[in-house]
Amino acid sequence: MSTATGSISASPTVNVNREYKDRLFKAIFGSPEHKEYALSLYNAVNGSHYTNADELDLYTIEDAVYMGMKNDLSFIFDATLNLYENQSSYNPNMPLRGLFYFSKQYEKYVKLNRLNLHRTVLQKIPAPRYIVFYNGDRSLPDRMELKLSDAFINPVDDAALELRTVMLNINFGQNKRIMKLCAPLNDYSRFIYYVKMNQSKGLSMQDAVEAAVDAAIEENLLDGYFEAHRAEVTGMILTEYNEEEVHKGWFQDGLERGLEQGREQGLEQGLEKGIQKAVDGMRAAGLSDEQIAAVMASIAEEEQ
Repeated sequence: MSTATGSISASPTVNVNREYKDRLFKAIFGSPEHKEYALSLYNAVNGSHYTNADELDLYTIEDAVYMGMKNDLSFIFDATLNLYENQSSYNPNMPLRGLFYFSKQYEKYVKLNRLNLHRTVLQKIPAPRYIVFYNGDRSLPDRMELKLSDAFINPVDDAALELRTVMLNINFGQNKRIMKLCAPLNDYSRFIYYVKMNQSKGLSMQDAVEAAVDAAIEENLLDGYFEAHRAEVTGMILTEYNEEEVHKGWFQDGLERGLEQGREQGLEQGLEKGIQKAVDGMRAAGLSDEQIAAVMASIAEEEQ
């Protein structure tokens, strides 16, 4: 079996499952047992030097499936409400998703802290920060800012709402300053790179993951995390990978059925009917609109 090596070259263009990286990111940086990783990430991103990880309060809404935000890392620290998320593909809709999420989080904060919004005294709340850590295959700059106002149908200068999302490219070799300041992020980025490299060599997903874990253990990435959690990491990745492949299969099956039914109506109408049939089939299987959108985006990326 080929194994990942420590030599780093240009990142290959390999279609790897979108969600497994998201779930692993949360497992590493969102675990109460490893708050020091989240604190290191916070310091690197904000240029701060805090040392007491116990002051970091993980603040995740676990059941946020209604908006597909199950992979978030949310915490309150230094009077800020921080939402960190890993994305495996470029998504310009993150500010709108963030708006929904922060609204839910602030509602929770108000209740937990018994804030009375009917008082004449100003009720203070933590300031929001939303950062997306991107490690997809599209070539993007180290830093981008996405704004809610970019989605406005009719942009106006005095809109009542604005939400800014900072997107940081964490593919290996990108954002070197942040990687240098946050060793856990650098190790995570290196591991994902190894998985991609192994797949580019023709290894199956399972062999690619096993080889990447072997390399991570040999190099002591994340101070032994991969050795201690080998089964969980491998199972997490392969489970998510298999789920994605099943979802893609549902879409392709529905698309073919719809195309066949709509063929007599012409190519354009047949394609439209095929897509609708595929979407209806995935909804019937219990997928949320966001999961369906993720499957379609992943398929579109593969065809580019």
